Amino acid sequence: MFFRRRKRMIEKILLYRQLGMMLVSGMSFEMALTHVEEVSFSALRRPIIRLKRSMASGASLADSLGQHPALFDHFAFDLLASDQNAQPLGRAFQIAADQLEESATMFQRVMRVFWYPALTLCMGLMVLLLLCTYVLPSFARMFADFGGALPLPTQIFLEFGRLLGQVGPYVLLLLLVLVVLLRSKRGLLLGVGGKLPLFGSLIQKMQGYLFARHLAELLKAQLPLETAVRFCACALHYGPLGRKLCAESLPVSSPAGLRTLLEKTGVYPKMVQQMISSATDDQAVAEVMTHTAAYFAAETERAQYRALIVTEITTLLLLGFFVGGGVIAMYLPIFKIAGTVGG
Repeated sequence: MFFRRRKRMIEKILLYRQLGMMLVSGMSFEMALTHVEEVSFSALRRPIIRLKRSMASGASLADSLGQHPALFDHFAFDLLASDQNAQPLGRAFQIAADQLEESATMFQRVMRVFWYPALTLCMGLMVLLLLCTYVLPSFARMFADFGGALPLPTQIFLEFGRLLGQVGPYVLLLLLVLVVLLRSKRGLLLGVGGKLPLFGSLIQKMQGYLFARHLAELLKAQLPLETAVRFCACALHYGPLGRKLCAESLPVSSPAGLRTLLEKTGVYPKMVQQMISSATDDQAVAEVMTHTAAYFAAETERAQYRALIVTEITTLLLLGFFVGGGVIAMYLPIFKIAGTVGG
């Protein structure tokens, strides 16, 4: 399921690139669609065929773009449908392809912060499970033969091993289901991560960068401000910033309206809001958002570095406590036996 979803995303990027290049070059959407060879796609072959049939039956461009979620989900291309000028729509397809690639790259960055500590902890817990399940019980039988009692730390880890042996398979199954669910539901993962103190800041800065960059690109392509904002907000549906933008119904036909909207999201600092207020037209807003995107790109890098440092230190502390404690609990009976035999 994960690999099929990834294949669909790769093919969407390819489809958007092809349509964007042809529309920007001056072709109409109908002509550009006829040059898209569905045999080059496997996961999107049937949706592309259905789209071609819809256009051939006389459906309007806006209806065709809005009624095929398998191809255009979460991108409001129907807002840009215009028979007179295909240039803005072509640029929107190119920006959508860029956003899919960049969001996938940044999503992998967020996942890297989680996966490295998770895999390290899993390996450490497996070592601890082996110690508690196979090594420490042998010491318990040895001490039972001597008629002595195990040291308290050894008893604690032995009981922990017994408990882990009973519930371990269920915990592993639960973790497996959770991993599959989070991998398949990007919005769920980013929604959960967005509520965490450290990772929430990383996700917000990542989405702040995507919104600012692509809003600037759409405005440079001569799209109206309100249409560009709605398009970028729909494209960020899977994260906290997208939900905040879509939840607000403020008019954004002017820089003042955009400033009020961004102020309500709580993501962009006051300096960005003030810069937008100083803008006189859409092109000035585009210039401000270009600088804002560069600022948030650097902030995203710093937030990722901080999150990675914290997770690495936390992982080392947990490994030191559990695995180190397990090793100490294993050696304590040896020392006690040696003291008993020497005495």
